[in-house]
Amino acid sequence: MIADYPRDVHAIDGGVQAVTAYLVKEIIGSGEIDLRVVSFDAGTKIPKRVRQNGVERYLLPRQRLGATTRWRNDFSRLRVCLKEINPSIVHAQGAGIDGYLAVKSKYPSIVTFHGIIGEDARYLSRAVDRMRLKLQSRITEKYCAMHAAHTILISPYVREYYGEVLRGVSHLIPNPVDKKFYDVQRREEAGRILFAGRLIPRKGVTDLVEAFTLGLDQAGVRLVLAGSLADKVYVQRLNQKIDELGIASRVEFLGLLKEPDLLDEFGRAALLVLPSYQETAPMVIQQAMAASIPVVATRICGIPGQVENDKTGLLFEPGDVGALAGHLARLVASKSLREQMGHAARAKALAEYHSERVAQQTLAVYHEVGNLTRSTK
Repeated sequence: MIADYPRDVHAIDGGVQAVTAYLVKEIIGSGEIDLRVVSFDAGTKIPKRVRQNGVERYLLPRQRLGATTRWRNDFSRLRVCLKEINPSIVHAQGAGIDGYLAVKSKYPSIVTFHGIIGEDARYLSRAVDRMRLKLQSRITEKYCAMHAAHTILISPYVREYYGEVLRGVSHLIPNPVDKKFYDVQRREEAGRILFAGRLIPRKGVTDLVEAFTLGLDQAGVRLVLAGSLADKVYVQRLNQKIDELGIASRVEFLGLLKEPDLLDEFGRAALLVLPSYQETAPMVIQQAMAASIPVVATRICGIPGQVENDKTGLLFEPGDVGALAGHLARLVASKSLREQMGHAARAKALAEYHSERVAQQTLAVYHEVGNLTRSTK
């Protein structure tokens, strides 16, 4: 598996790292196959092999400015690594550089499509980053869609987005949610509104803080922002907005949380809110659903496939601050509604997103693609 595997499985940054960590754990635990993980890592100077949390990992240096050569040096290092491993299948998590190199390798390959790179690029703070990601999308994403023999789609939205450009055999398999999220002990604080995700423009956090000032000024109502603060430009703008609105004393910035702390926040939260402008199938929504938390989110992309409006949560159009404020107020005011939606959300998550179920679906694809013999264990 070529993937952005977390350095610390308790400090996961982003959905792809979470998917990789949960899926790798379940697949290795199944005992069906010998799984190795290859990661390109900017902090690695020379290729090395390490064992981490029971996972055999190969760390390869990441080439700077690789798009100018179509990542020639990265591909050269990967070829050497794959020759040593000699895998039956190469599975890339993402249609970016990892997926591009996997498809170009001589091995049977699978690409899981996560975020839509070209769409995500539109919302980056810096022009240079937007240009870099758009270039990557044109080179890698389109290539994977057109040439990958097998793809895993985490949402029907991916198929709808690419249409006929996506030419390989597609397997619809959702992201996995680790069983620890289903074991969260709920001790909710009625007015604790949780946003969990990177604080970046496409997540719509400025809309959220504006909505927070409309009808949510009662005592005990707090907005908790948990996630990476790496986009300094956006975080500064967000802080300025919070100061202008006079709500700084009611907003908490927690930064990127280690997983035990995130689980603790899930135990305390009354609801989860995700006012994004672009998503595929957000992992945090599925995690919240597993923990029996109702979700307020935008009616975009793959989210309606996760959240059923008025049953497992509430949906609104992106940028509609008034509707967002109304949904938040409605859930904060009604414990019975929160419990009802939370129970329905957990039932859906159990049926569709549990990591053991997703791992078995993924293994079935491996056996199909690689013509492997399934273990009788």
